[in-house]
Amino acid sequence: MTAQIKPDKFIEKMRDKLEKKIDQDNKDICKFFKDSFGKSVEEIDEGEIEGMYLYMNPVITTEEGERYEGWDEIKPFLGTKEPGTGCTDGKVEIGLDYLEAANPDDLVKNDFDLQAHVKTTFSFGGTEASAGIDPDGEGDLKHRRTCVWEP
Repeated sequence: MTAQIKPDKFIEKMRDKLEKKIDQDNKDICKFFKDSFGKSVEEIDEGEIEGMYLYMNPVITTEEGERYEGWDEIKPFLGTKEPGTGCTDGKVEIGLDYLEAANPDDLVKNDFDLQAHVKTTFSFGGTEASAGIDPDGEGDLKHRRTCVWEP
C-alpha cells in the first residue's frame, strides 16, 4: 500500500495561518504608517513593526512608480505625508517559495523551510483623498520548520 497524504487540510491550515498573520501585520503596519506621517526621520522607529513582513528588506512603490527600498528611503517618504492621513490595506498578493532541506545555496538558515513574499496595496487618506498615493508595500516572511520526523 502506498502512503497517501491528504494535502488539502495541511494546505488549508498553512494558508489560514499565513492569511491571519498578514491581516494582523497589515493592521499594525497601517497604524505604524499613520503614526509616522509628518514625522522626521529620527522620530520614525521601524522597530515598532519588527517581526512583520514589511520590517526586513522593505520596498514601497508609489502609483507613479517611485520605488523606495529600505528604511533609509522609506522613512523620509512617510514623513512627507500629512499627519492625520488615514491608512487602509487593500489587495494582497502572496508568493510562496519552498526552501529545500538540501540547502545547496545556503538558503535555509535558522531552520526555516518556507518563505512568503507579501505585496500589499495600501490606501493613504481614504478612497476619495488617496488619489496618487496608494503605495504597494512588500517584504518577506519566513516559516520555521516546526518538527523533525524520526524513526
